[in-house]
Amino acid sequence: MAVENFETKKLCNCLYQHLWFYAKLARKANKYHIAHKVLSECLYSCELFSCKDIEKTSSVVFDLQIEKARVFWDEGLKEVAITSAKTLMDFYKETDSLLSDRYGKLLFLYGKWNAELSSQSPNFIIELYKQSTLFASECKSSYRFKAMAALATYSDHHYQTLRTKLSSPEWEAAEELRKKTLEEYQRCKSLALAPKITNDKQWLREQQELKRHTHFLKKQVESDTEEVNRLKLQLQLFLSLALQHYLGCLQNASKEFDPSVFRFISVWFDNTENDAVLSIIEDGLRGVPTFKFIPLLYQLVARVSCEKNSKFQNILQCLIAKICIDHPFHTTYIILSLSKSYENEKAAAALSILNHIRQHSKINSYVESISKLCEAYIELAKVETPKKTPRNKLLKISDRSQMLLNMDFHTVAVPTHPLPVSLNAQYENITGIHKFEETYFVVGGLTLPKIINCIGTNGIVYKQLVKGHDDLRQDAVMQQAFAVFNSILSSNKITRKRKLQVRTYVVLPLNQNCGVMEYVQNTIPLGEYLVGTTIKTPESPMSAHERYHPNDWLSSECRERMKKSEVVSQLETYRLITEHFKPVFRHFFYENYLQPSVWFHKRLAYTRSVAAWSMIGYVLGLGDRHIQNILIDCETAELVHIDFGIAFDQGKLLPYPELVPFRLTRDVVDGMGLPGVEGVFRRCCEETLRLLRNNHESLYTILEVFIHDPLHKWTISPKALSRQRHDRGFRENEAINYNQNSTTSTVNSKQGERVLYRLKEKLNGIEDGNSLSVQGHVNHLIQEAMSEDNLARLFCGWQAWV
Repeated sequence: MAVENFETKKLCNCLYQHLWFYAKLARKANKYHIAHKVLSECLYSCELFSCKDIEKTSSVVFDLQIEKARVFWDEGLKEVAITSAKTLMDFYKETDSLLSDRYGKLLFLYGKWNAELSSQSPNFIIELYKQSTLFASECKSSYRFKAMAALATYSDHHYQTLRTKLSSPEWEAAEELRKKTLEEYQRCKSLALAPKITNDKQWLREQQELKRHTHFLKKQVESDTEEVNRLKLQLQLFLSLALQHYLGCLQNASKEFDPSVFRFISVWFDNTENDAVLSIIEDGLRGVPTFKFIPLLYQLVARVSCEKNSKFQNILQCLIAKICIDHPFHTTYIILSLSKSYENEKAAAALSILNHIRQHSKINSYVESISKLCEAYIELAKVETPKKTPRNKLLKISDRSQMLLNMDFHTVAVPTHPLPVSLNAQYENITGIHKFEETYFVVGGLTLPKIINCIGTNGIVYKQLVKGHDDLRQDAVMQQAFAVFNSILSSNKITRKRKLQVRTYVVLPLNQNCGVMEYVQNTIPLGEYLVGTTIKTPESPMSAHERYHPNDWLSSECRERMKKSEVVSQLETYRLITEHFKPVFRHFFYENYLQPSVWFHKRLAYTRSVAAWSMIGYVLGLGDRHIQNILIDCETAELVHIDFGIAFDQGKLLPYPELVPFRLTRDVVDGMGLPGVEGVFRRCCEETLRLLRNNHESLYTILEVFIHDPLHKWTISPKALSRQRHDRGFRENEAINYNQNSTTSTVNSKQGERVLYRLKEKLNGIEDGNSLSVQGHVNHLIQEAMSEDNLARLFCGWQAWV
């Protein structure tokens, strides 16, 4: 009989768990009536059979009751949901260990809902979150990090609110009044204490009045002081809570991408002189896995200096050294690059960190090998190549760069091969460098970058692009930003299903003038396919426009016509060009993908890639998207963007400003087939932008760290200026003066604030002062990108007609 009861109870529990999961799916699908029906019947049956087969306080019943409250909340009956949660909390207050984990989740939900509605005081909600994390820690529940993140975010929100209040013009005006009140009180107090000099009744009455007024002012000053101290104390409390629980979140060693690290770094860097904050951080960092900080290493390294007796610098440099010791192949290049900086303080600090990590014998061998490899790359980058050197002509590595060929680098991971971050800091089976081939060739461009072949220990040849006379630090930071966007896109079911991602590649700055990059193989610039190479030779293949429309104008002729056109006739000239220069990019897919099914899938991949790049490029304000800076992968048909010297809407500050949010010219649209921008492209743009807007707070926090990077330059890209400088009578001195004026610290600060303000507007769907829906926002951007008036006014080197 006991066995039968046990089996019956087990069967009931299984049934209720199944129905609970069914109700949960119905809720997530917005089928609230189904969820209510299932939950009501389950709870009713629990009441009927509670005496026989199921206990009233069982975990299954608790789950059903919590799910019912969740349904109320998602349905919009928020007050009912909070009341239901409160009733459950009161009923299960004295709970056993079996339900303590679920009770902690209930506390978390109750706190989260009250926080969203602001229906309780901050102290009450913080206490709920604290109790929730306490229950979670006792049960070692997986949701404890979620509870910590909620408490950190809530405390951080109130910290930011108070900080904004204490720096507002209204507070400054009130502070000025408090100051005047204090001065008046001190003046009246000194007058009231003056010695008695007469028995005149009028003077005595005035003294009595003065004492009353002084007493009144004293009360006012005390009240003001108490209010100011209370707010400052609250500010410190919220700040401490936020940092403590951000550090708690970061101790989750199983989560590789953690958005908490971005806000943690932002708050930390805003409070570098707060001893209480630094003590919290120093203690908390001991339990945080170092791999959490790898996505922000450029920003961490940018803050180092030789400031003596600085607690902030001690903590920061110890953290960087620890990251280098645990993950040498991801970090050493960055430290070595900074050690060659023109800024002496930063270079000295970087050398100090290198000396510290060299004390570890194993790490020292890595650092020495990587250091010699960097020197060899730099020597090769410095080798001058004649500007008329034919493309793809094999050149022999000179004696000056023999270090690259003679040194043994097998213990060094191939720097341009993405190495996954090891969560336990173990790098045993890496792909090392077997050797370098003795020849290289140059490709087009202002700096004539060199392409060399690096053969890995796995036998695979890795092409590397070595660039001299070019600062690649901003390109490296932009690759960081793209990786963050990819993480967000891959975390969403809809965008993941559509494979909405942007292609990234490895960029390693070696110093402020050169670097090495991953050469993206099997790619071709859009410009090379559509209009041919810049320098024509007898061996150069015909461009697609020449092959498919031989009677059309050449792109060079179109450029000359646009260059010579007056401002008033630009639109007319542009329209005339479009009549004599027809799009041909659809033929790329006909030529490369002969099977109909392959052709269809590659064209679909191309369209999705254009959509993802368009939306992310718009948010990041990417400029200089001419046809040589956009490559297409001949195998996957995905786009690869290169050269990010102009970002965060700097293109709008060029002498000939970029008026379009992204490149969506006729040839780009032609590759999408008959639907053009309708259908797949528009839907993918909407899904991408919707996700970015839904994550606007996280993205704003993340990009704020990048934008406030001290190494970020707010100057206009020299390459972009050089392309515009000599066209249409643009005066060279104007460009030089503009560039110089942009480097002042005051302008840097103002530019950063301006960029953040515009970024916030973009992520909130505000264009031209109007708040737009996602569909309206995408429609507006597409119209702006395809506007003939905007395209006609662009710099002729952008080749808007292609």
